[in-house]
Amino acid sequence: MLWFLGIVLFQLVSNITELVLPSPEGTLLFAKLQHLSQLSMPIAWLIFAATYSGYEAVVLRKRNLVFLVLPLAGVIGAFTNELHHWFWATVDFPQIAGFTTMKPTYGPLFWVTGVYSYILMLGGSGIVLWTFFRGPGLYRKQSILVVLGVVVPLIFNLLYVFRVLDFLRKDFTSVSFAAAGIFFYMGIYWHRLFNIMPVARGRVLQALNEGVLVFDRDWRLVDFNAAAENLVGISAGSLGRSISELGLNELLQNSAADPSDQQVGEAFLRVRGTTITPSSGGDLGFIITVEDVTQQHSLQSQLEQVRVSMFHQDKLASIGQLAAGIAHEINNPLGSLASGLRSLEILINRSRAHLDSTAAGDIQEILHESEESLDRIQGTISSMLNFARKTSAPVEFFSPMACIHQTLQLLGTELNQGVRVDLQLGSIPDIQGAASRLNQIILNLILNALYALREGRVQEPQIFIRSYADDLFGYIEFENNGPPVPEELSDQIFEPFVTTKPEGEGTGLGLSVARELAGSFPGGELRLSSCQPVVFRLRFSLGRGNNQS
Repeated sequence: MLWFLGIVLFQLVSNITELVLPSPEGTLLFAKLQHLSQLSMPIAWLIFAATYSGYEAVVLRKRNLVFLVLPLAGVIGAFTNELHHWFWATVDFPQIAGFTTMKPTYGPLFWVTGVYSYILMLGGSGIVLWTFFRGPGLYRKQSILVVLGVVVPLIFNLLYVFRVLDFLRKDFTSVSFAAAGIFFYMGIYWHRLFNIMPVARGRVLQALNEGVLVFDRDWRLVDFNAAAENLVGISAGSLGRSISELGLNELLQNSAADPSDQQVGEAFLRVRGTTITPSSGGDLGFIITVEDVTQQHSLQSQLEQVRVSMFHQDKLASIGQLAAGIAHEINNPLGSLASGLRSLEILINRSRAHLDSTAAGDIQEILHESEESLDRIQGTISSMLNFARKTSAPVEFFSPMACIHQTLQLLGTELNQGVRVDLQLGSIPDIQGAASRLNQIILNLILNALYALREGRVQEPQIFIRSYADDLFGYIEFENNGPPVPEELSDQIFEPFVTTKPEGEGTGLGLSVARELAGSFPGGELRLSSCQPVVFRLRFSLGRGNNQS
């Protein structure tokens, strides 16, 4: 705008100087200088209009600078007119009220550059009027004042060039431009012309992170932004195509009536629809917005996992307190009962000579069954105590491979009952921790496999134990060819008191205790990696220097 007003000021000074100079030569020189400003003024106006409306990036592209060629040719033609008379065919200098004025007849170059200048001025006005029709009230008032500031001088110029008014013998276009400054003044001080500039709505649309798609009333795509292109996979070639041709019918049209989040591949999209309704009624079209909410869904999923984990931890803590209380209450009378059975057995042995042999055998069998029942109760209590509180264990460097062999040796009798153990042991370096805890994990997993093989009545029962390591972790896998783990139990099998064994057999704590013990090792994890065949995989970190209580 300052460039435009500067040119207007230069033209006004040149026009007045042309009028007051007495000599025709001086008048002609300043007339040429006026055309220097007159031919550059449309360019300044077009640039201002584009900047005011937010389209400067479109108008001022390098390839568009060709519009400077004709005005430059007009200026050169005016200053070299004496050589070719293409700008002014003839020039007269009549005296009016004592002032020397210039009265030319126009050559072809004048008309070409003049028409071109009007096109630029009208083009800039059209851009401003576009803001008028699309903008809110404040922008409309601004736009009207800006266009009036240009149209009024153009009318004066046309009246002069085409000799419409006889009394208008001097070109006062520059004076009318100066008068039009009143309109710019009103726009600046009344409507904050430079403080509040309208932003091109197309640029705003492209800057949105949400995808925006505009459809006509027949659901044909008429506009979209870059975000929509990325989110739903459309391109410029999609314009004019129907929603069904674009393959977006289910995603978009249904969501216009029922906003929802929909999964597309690995992404989640939130789709909303708005109907474009004119004041006269009916439907003009539809606007669909598409927002990528994948991160929100991921956060919700993580929040749900944390909630489930906290609930699980609360449940474990409650069970642990209950288990510790029950174990404490049972352990004392159980110890007395075991002591009494041992004392009874001693008395019977001393009195065997006075007892009938059959009666002595029956009493001995009853005592044996009672002792087995006591052992089973004590085993259950031991498991409950292990679950409720992890007893301290010495921390040292030990070999996981040695733990495997020690546990197999401990279970020698159990394993000799027709079960084949297939060892596929790769090397695992020594780790630091409690060897007794790893022994307990291995023992629980092998006993679990033995029970499954017995109950499944497998013809050739097998247990496969594999060990291997990578750069970060050591792994021990336990596989058996027994019955598969039911899919519905695969997520619950490590929970306390969850078991596939018949009622009265097993506590449902073996796998839960094993998993809790595995978690005591850095990077430790015990998981069911396969339901059929049944494979449990134990993982622990090979890092050193970890401390365990």
